[in-house]
Parts: sequence; C-alpha cells; structure tokens
Amino acid sequence: MKISNMKITTKLTALFLLLSLIPMAILSFISITSSTKSLELEKESKLTAIRDIKKNQIEAYFNERFGDINILSRRNTVIDAMIDLEKAFTEFGKDSRDYQVLNSLYHNDFEYFIETYDYYDMFLISNKGDIIYTVTREADFGENVLTGSLSESNIAHAFTEAQKQGQAVLEDYAFYEPSQAYAAFIAAPVNNNGRFIGTVVLQLSDEAIMTKMSERSGMGTTGETYLVGADMTMRSNSIFTEESDIGLTKIDTIATQEALSGITAKNLIKDYRGEYVYSAYAPLSIPGLDWVIIAEIDEAEAKRSINVLIRNLLLLLLATSIVCAMIGIFFARRMSNPIVEASTRVKQIESGILSNNPLKVTSNDEVGQLIVALNGMNAKMHELVRGIRNSAEELSAGSEETSASVEEVTASVEELNKVVQQLAEDASSGKDATLEASQSLIQLSSLIQLAKEKATNGNISSKNTMNSATFGVKKVDETIEKMGEIESKTEETQKLIKELEMYSREIGNITGTITSIAEQTNLLALNASIEAARAGEHGKGFAVVADEVRKLAEQSNRGAAEVSKLTQKIAELSQKSAISMEDSRSIVSEGTNVAKNAGEALDEILDAVNITVKLINEINDITSDEVATSDAIVQLINNLASVVETTASSAEEMMASFEETTAAMQNVSAVSEQTSGMANELTNSVEKFKL
Repeated sequence: MKISNMKITTKLTALFLLLSLIPMAILSFISITSSTKSLELEKESKLTAIRDIKKNQIEAYFNERFGDINILSRRNTVIDAMIDLEKAFTEFGKDSRDYQVLNSLYHNDFEYFIETYDYYDMFLISNKGDIIYTVTREADFGENVLTGSLSESNIAHAFTEAQKQGQAVLEDYAFYEPSQAYAAFIAAPVNNNGRFIGTVVLQLSDEAIMTKMSERSGMGTTGETYLVGADMTMRSNSIFTEESDIGLTKIDTIATQEALSGITAKNLIKDYRGEYVYSAYAPLSIPGLDWVIIAEIDEAEAKRSINVLIRNLLLLLLATSIVCAMIGIFFARRMSNPIVEASTRVKQIESGILSNNPLKVTSNDEVGQLIVALNGMNAKMHELVRGIRNSAEELSAGSEETSASVEEVTASVEELNKVVQQLAEDASSGKDATLEASQSLIQLSSLIQLAKEKATNGNISSKNTMNSATFGVKKVDETIEKMGEIESKTEETQKLIKELEMYSREIGNITGTITSIAEQTNLLALNASIEAARAGEHGKGFAVVADEVRKLAEQSNRGAAEVSKLTQKIAELSQKSAISMEDSRSIVSEGTNVAKNAGEALDEILDAVNITVKLINEINDITSDEVATSDAIVQLINNLASVVETTASSAEEMMASFEETTAAMQNVSAVSEQTSGMANELTNSVEKFKL
C-alpha cells in the first residue's frame, strides 16, 4: 500500500511510532553494539589475562624444575649415591644385600624430595646408561637406556642430551612403557671433581601441571586453558573429558597453528570440538619444549550476557512501542478527526450534497480557521442554491404559462382567420350578386322581380358579413387581451432572469472568496511546512498535518472552480434567457400592434358592411315600392359593388395580418419553449446539489 493512499490517522500514528522508536532503536543499537564490544573486549581481556597468567605459571613451573634438577645434580648426596650405588649395582647387582643397604641410606631422602617437589619419580643413571636407582622401582629399574628396551625412549634421549650438552635438558612427553603413560623427563649431568659420573633424571608429575591448568576461576562453564605440543596433541587434560588427553587428543586449530608459528593473538575460531570459541593463544618460552598455551571460552556462553541485554532491550522497546502507539493513536485521532471531517464535507460539496449541520470547531489554529471558513462557504452555497432552485422553478412555471397563453392566442387567431376567410367568401358572393344585379338592370323592366330577390340575398349576405365582422372584432379584442397577458408574463419572467443573474454574480463573488480562502490556507500550509522543516524531527507530525491542510485547500479550490464553472454556465443561460425574453417581449409587442391593426381593419369592414346593409335595404325598399328608376338602381348597384370590393380587399388584408400574427405567435411559442428548456436545464444543474 502506497503511503500517499494511507489515511492521515495511520500516517500520524506511524509517524509518532517512528519518532519514538527510531531514537529508541538507535539507542538500543548503540547500547547493544557498545555492550557487545565491551563484553567482547572484557572476555578477550579476561582470556588474555588468564592466558598470560597461565603462561607465566607454566614457564615459572619449568624454570623451577630446571632449578630443582640443577641443584639436585650438585648435591653431595646425589654424587655420593651415584658413586656408591653404581659400584654396588655393578659388582653385586640390584638385588644384592650390599645394594639394598646402600639404597636404604639414600632412599628416604630422595623419596621425600619427589614428594615435596611434586615429581612422579627420580632416576640415577650411571655413565654407562644403567638405571641404578629409582624411587618408584617400576619395570625400568636396572635397564640400560643405551642398549636395552628403553634405548628409543625419551628418557634415553634426555640422558644422551644431558651428557652431550653438559647441562640440564627437558624432554617432551612421549609414551613411556614402564609407567604405561605419557611421561616427560628433565635430566642433568652429575660430575665429581669435573668428571662425568652419571645423570640424575626427574620424571615430571602430570598432576602438578594439571593443578595449575585446571584452575578455572572466572571462566564460566565452558572456559578452559590447555597446553599443546609441537605434534599438535594436548599436553594437559581437557575439562570436557574424564580421561587423560596428554599426547592423545589432536588440536589442529587456527590457534594451535598460529601459536606454534610464534604468534600471540586472540580470535574467534572453531575449537577442537567444532564449537565457535573466543581463543587467546601464545607460544611458551620453555627450553627444550615447543609448546603453546591456549585459553578459550564458548562464544555462546561469552555472549549469554549480551543476549540477556538484547532481550531486555527488546522487551523495553516493545513496551515503549505499545505506549507510543497508544499515545500516537490518541493524538493522531485528535489531530486528524477535524481534517477528516473537513475532507468529507468538501467531498460532499463536490458531489452536490450541501448539509445544514456545521462542522464542530475544536481549535483556533489553521485547521479550526479552515473549518470555520468551510462552514461559512457551505451555508452561503446552501442559501444560493436554494434561491437559484426557486427562481428556476418560477421561471419554468412562467414559461409554461406563457406557452399556454400563446397556444390560446394562436387558436383564437386561427379561428378569427377562419371568420375573416368566411367574410371574404361572403364579400365575393356579394360582389357576384351585385354584378348579376347590374346585368339584370339592362333588363330592368323584365327582371325587376329578379333584382328584388338578389337584393334580398345580398341583404342576407351583408347581414352574415356584419355578424362575422362583429365576431372578428370580438376575437381581436380577446387576442389583444391575451397578448397583454403574455407581455405581462414576459416582463415577470425577465425580472426572474435578472434576479437569477444577480444570484449568479453573488455565487461568483462567494466562489472568489472561497478561492481566496483556499489560497490563503495553501499559503498557511506552506508556511507550516517550512516551520516544520525548521523544527526537524519534532516538526514531522506538524508537517504531515500541514500537507493534509494543503491538500484540503487544493480540494476546496477545485470545488470552488467547479462551482465557478456552474455559476458561469448559469450566468450564460440567464443572459441567453434574458435576450430571448427580450425578443419574446418585442415579438409580443409586435403581435399586439398587429392585433390592434386587425381590429381597426375589422372596424372598417364593419362600417362597410353596415353601409352595404343600408344600401341593400334601400334597394329592397326601391324594388318593393317599384318607384326606383333604373338609373338610380344602377347607381346604387355600382356603389354596392365598390363597397363589396372594398370589403373583399379589407378581408384579404386581415388574412395577411392574421398570418403575420400566427407567425409571431409561433415565434413567441418557440421563445417560450427555449426559455422553458433553459429553465429546465438550470433546474437540472441545481438539482445536483442536495439540500
């Protein structure tokens, strides 16, 4: 899910968590790293210290052994025992009474020595290689180290090297058959007055070395120190085995290899068990021995305290996360709820829903000011849309009434046109009758009776014409009255359109105000973002709010733009309606004038018809009384023909006027329909807003 699509409450909560957890995580990381390094350094320092202590102890131990052998080789007791026992051994044998007597003289002293200084055994070897004395009297007693079964043993090598070098020598551990164990020897030549008479040899005690190496104070469960020889086998026992490891357990590790190469170091390696250990190692400085000392502790145990620290820090971090999340959710909702409500209200306005319920203002900051402005904008738009809707409904109703009136006038004009047409036909009939009467006058004497009949018919036609003209005058008066009503409705509609124009201008002004508020809010959001950036980490929360306010301002600006487009469209429709209504009013005025002209023509026709009726009546009187002369009758008939011709001409003019009136009514009807369509379009536009 993209961050931009997340809700502001989620963003603020996440921001609070990040602002609290990132420092905690950094501090925890620093603490863990620092503690890990400190503990590692402590363990390494401790291992190094233990290694160095053990190294010094072992080196001191062997130095003491060299001191012991050197002192022992110079003691008179040893020199005397070497001389006496060698003589008895050579002359009488080791089992002779003489040897036993001499042995008893020295044995207690030598036995006390090895017990006191912790040796396994002591040997006196003659210059011929015979072992003429041992304290423990194992199978090696009486053997010759040069020619016997021990000639390849390390004790034989120690004897040879001591005699050759003329000084004390130390022989490394090797399996020693008489003891059935690995043994190490230290030997020194015994001289009497500068003459080599034999060698004194001490067999080292494993327990003495093990006692020093097994001291494990402060090394935990897996910590140990051990010695390794040049053959990469142990020279001390491991704490992980119960049996002796000396000369048996192979230690081919990085520590052994580097220490045997003369390197003193500490490192994290795999030990002889395959476990990762912290290892501190160094070569030992012991004459005659190529040994190294290694101090190790398992990595898991060394890091146990680190793991406990990490666990405690993680628990603290978890607890802090929960508390920060609760605080973050509380403040995020408190800060985001007004913005969410404002955003919802803007979306409602954008979709055309205008609510009467104002949003609750809970603060006096920029968000509070935005909500106040939004409430004002919503209220004004609600009022304006209601006014526009009412005006549109009134305009639509007026247009419908105008259309109905136009239909009535059109029907009246059509009916009047039929009457006038009938009048023209009657006038044409009257003209024909007059012509017939004129022809009959030639035969006046013979056709007087026929003239009387024709005069009678003309009288009837004239009366019919007069009745039609009277009816036409009445219809013209009704037409003029209806045209007046249409003109009145048109003026009312024009007033409504002007009011609609005024509302459109007010909406435009309010839209401008909204746009100005949105721009100011956007500017405030920009200033807030700048201040948040200056505040650094502490201003990130306010930066998010400022960004949401800026987005809300942009939504308000877009909503205002949509309203502005709608009001511009309403204004254009209003302007078109005003122009159309003005045209309608002009056409209605022209129609009224045409109707008045038609009325005047009908009045003239009525006057002419009245004259015709009078003339026909006179003809009737003349023909009835038989006193008229043919000349007088001809003159009267000529006058009648002129009047009838005038009547027919006027009727034709009236028909033309009625056609113009009908066309004008059709224009008025079209304008009314156009106005009604605009009113419906305006109604549909404002119907988008739900009040």
